[in-house]
Amino acid sequence: MGSMGELQTRIRTRSIVRDAQIALELTKLAKARDDHVWLTLSTDRKAERDPERLVRETFNGRADVEPLVLKVQSYERARVHAICKDLGLEHESTDAPVVLDALSFTADRWLVLGLNAGDVFRKVADIRREARRRQAELEEEREAAAREREAQARARHAAVDLTGDWTITCPYLEEHMDGQPAELSMRIWRDTAAHVYPSPDEPDSEDEDGYADEEEEKEEASSRVQQQTAEPIQRTPAEQRYYATFDFSVVAGIMRISGPVASGKQKACAMTYRWRGRETGERVIEVGSDERLLEIAFSERGTTLSGDFEGDCVGKVSFTGVKAEAGDYRQGSSEYEWKDLSARSYERECVGRWGRRF
Repeated sequence: MGSMGELQTRIRTRSIVRDAQIALELTKLAKARDDHVWLTLSTDRKAERDPERLVRETFNGRADVEPLVLKVQSYERARVHAICKDLGLEHESTDAPVVLDALSFTADRWLVLGLNAGDVFRKVADIRREARRRQAELEEEREAAAREREAQARARHAAVDLTGDWTITCPYLEEHMDGQPAELSMRIWRDTAAHVYPSPDEPDSEDEDGYADEEEEKEEASSRVQQQTAEPIQRTPAEQRYYATFDFSVVAGIMRISGPVASGKQKACAMTYRWRGRETGERVIEVGSDERLLEIAFSERGTTLSGDFEGDCVGKVSFTGVKAEAGDYRQGSSEYEWKDLSARSYERECVGRWGRRF
């Protein structure tokens, strides 16, 4: 790098003229680079980068130029208007044809510049016609999409959907308790849990976590299903599983519903169910209720139902129901509620209530 004295000598003998020449060369190189890039830009990009240069290059000294359409930011419009006044150009702004972005219809604001008012007027008219055409086209696309969604929804609901909230009618259960007639209800979901049951003549077995061994239940259930369930309908879809929480005034609990099965009632969709629950008075679990296999049938495309109910706290009765609110194929699992109402749970509650096991 040299000594301090050498550096000072270089500074004192530096040529100012040479520095000016270098600066001029750098300026020329930068302009050449910018000119080269400018030629590669689209009209929109030129308008964004330097609208004044674009307008002057387009109209300066020319008499046969088509109107120029610019998309400029709002803060640039006053500047472009001043350029038009300086060059004697006519100009008018108009809404551009709409485009559909991810959220909604949006429209740009375009500025039309020309050598005479007639050319500008005709160009603006063309743009507005295209804007109306595009608006109608996008509206039609939106309506077509809405129709498609509605068609898909109708197709989805064309299949019987049993899920939802139900209003239940059973005069015996409604009047069973003193006072005002009780309101009976049921809520149904598709069930993701397996429907397996303990042997009728053996208590629930438990593994280390306090619940029945699922593999043993499956083996026992497979042999019982052939004996206890009705014959399946020929050529029907695979078994469907549902569960329902119910409030029948004197008893409330959960049903496990499966099917379809053959039925003498000739309903649209006959199924069988087992239930577990509690008496609503003392909140005692009714043991053995799930040993009964009862029938429930759905009709009117899953909007009405009828069935039988039986328990120790109530004799065999019939009930009907009307869907109050659709469930839209909602699903859940009955596993934990079902286990919480088991015979083993009853024994644990007896110990807690009376201090001994029955």
